[in-house]
Amino acid sequence: MDMLEKTLNFTIAHYLDPQSVVQSELSQAHFVMFDTYVPGGIYHSAQLNWKGDLSFVHSPKEFIRSKREREQVEASRTYFLEHGYEIKTEIVNEEKCQEFLKVYAQTTLKKDRAIDYNAHIIIQKNLLTGIPVFLFGLYKDGVLESGLLVAEYKNEFRVMFGAKKRYDQVRGGIGGVLEIEMMKFCFDKKIQKISHGLSANPAGITDNAGIFEFKTRYGFTAFPVGEWHTTFVLNKDINLTELVFLTIKDSQLSYLILGKDPETIKKYQSRLITQVGFQDMDEHIANAHKLLNI
Repeated sequence: MDMLEKTLNFTIAHYLDPQSVVQSELSQAHFVMFDTYVPGGIYHSAQLNWKGDLSFVHSPKEFIRSKREREQVEASRTYFLEHGYEIKTEIVNEEKCQEFLKVYAQTTLKKDRAIDYNAHIIIQKNLLTGIPVFLFGLYKDGVLESGLLVAEYKNEFRVMFGAKKRYDQVRGGIGGVLEIEMMKFCFDKKIQKISHGLSANPAGITDNAGIFEFKTRYGFTAFPVGEWHTTFVLNKDINLTELVFLTIKDSQLSYLILGKDPETIKKYQSRLITQVGFQDMDEHIANAHKLLNI
């Protein structure tokens, strides 16, 4: 049986355990994944679930981990308002849904290795079942340019999709501004729990690791979801940036960075998971080839 999985522009070799390996397949794979724990590899969950809890902060800005970012997000908001933009929070209907999807197609779905999650179907499912959906949007001359789409499930806000244009003239762009708008809304409605969506583990393959950094910077923590695997990276062409794994070390959840610069670990510490390790990408690949006899 062929155990190679081809997805986007890379190939995964997937086996139950090392005894199941087909050596001829490994040379074709960008990484190999085992369904059991294998010493020397990186043991991690299949996905990440980003969680935030506003219970222990006294203001939306306090939830942002970095004091510098708290100041920057206010400066960014002021910039947009002074340059003729409008920031609005609106309840989503079919018309507003279509408006958002147009921007989503022009931004998020244009990224490298973008995955189409059938956003329209997911949004429609919420609307048809009466679940409130809100759009935190940036407008110019009445036209939506960027937005954050969020659904309200009882006492939790769940971020569904983001569609953000680049604004290189503003440090951090519009992302942080929309995050704060959402948090202010949560404070006003006394909603304390925020789920910032599911993403792949590791970050840096199907999305940019900068998204991981952004979410931790704004107060969110990645927790494991789904089954656990052991991964060995075999080819560094797999990564868009450095790779960030949520894994386990010394009986604690921790993050592990696979990259070239150990200084990058400073960017990935989150509010509730503070342990971050580093492995040199080339050294990891060399060790993987040795352990797997490639």
